[in-house]
Amino acid sequence: MASRECWAGVGDTPFQLTCGTWFLDYLLAELPRIRSCGWRALVNIGAETEIRNRKEDFARVASAFDAISVRDEHSREVLVDLLKVPEDRVFCSADLAHVTLAGLWPFPGHRAVKLGVIVNGDTLTGKDIRQAREFIAGQPDPVRFIAQEVRNEPDQERFLYARCAGAWFSNFKRKASLSVPNYETGSVAELVRPIVECETLISSRYHGLLTGAWAGCKIAAIGRSSKVSALARQLEVPYCIPPLTIDKLKELQSQAVAVDPKRLSQMSETARAGIAFALTGERPPPASIEAKPARMEPKTGDSSFPAKEQPASNLNRQLQKI
Repeated sequence: MASRECWAGVGDTPFQLTCGTWFLDYLLAELPRIRSCGWRALVNIGAETEIRNRKEDFARVASAFDAISVRDEHSREVLVDLLKVPEDRVFCSADLAHVTLAGLWPFPGHRAVKLGVIVNGDTLTGKDIRQAREFIAGQPDPVRFIAQEVRNEPDQERFLYARCAGAWFSNFKRKASLSVPNYETGSVAELVRPIVECETLISSRYHGLLTGAWAGCKIAAIGRSSKVSALARQLEVPYCIPPLTIDKLKELQSQAVAVDPKRLSQMSETARAGIAFALTGERPPPASIEAKPARMEPKTGDSSFPAKEQPASNLNRQLQKI
């Protein structure tokens, strides 16, 4: 970076407003430094349709990059169709977590918990939270309420757990136990253990859902944002769109499925290909990598099982060029 040969933004969802404008504000301020570098890349990043009302600003950011690998077809559509990024600068890849998680399994654990739930309330209403609370309160077995965000911030998991547990008339506190991983000193395996130990996981978080898939849990998603719904479609697992109801959540629980390990392995290889494209600009053979999944929208009842994607081939050779 001292010689400014390359500016690389790695992972996450820079094209989003769900968590506020701070990411956009940072990127706009960083544009002069980005443009001063010889090669500008975004590596396996995400994008949300919720950016529409600031699309001109996001387009300014996107236009500064030579190569952008994205983690799913939904993100590719946002960049190409909404922000008008030239198609030859964008490669449809997979999330970087696939690379890390692929190295953790087979995981030496057991299913100690019937149901785990990850609920982030940043886009959910008070009624949504109350419906989730009573869904958990009505479970026949103990439920693990998992905090992906370990800070006690408004509308995040620890805050919501305390709020739900404070409802004296609800059975929530007797059913749900809060699980907060040790993010300061824990290994990756220790951080994901609360998810791994669940037989079924319902998640409103992108990486919670992805971790549950790699752990072999039966999974389903709460589509609190377009990126979470897009991942559910990519993994071919059920999801529901708010407003939440107890019946919707029961349906998710009953329809939750495990993801085929072969699909996850293919996505891990595709993620590696995305790294290669972003850092070199060299696109892998389209027939083996970029078969596009069918666009699917929620069916009546707001849950769906999308059409299957075509398999990707072995991409390890792409990384040898880096």
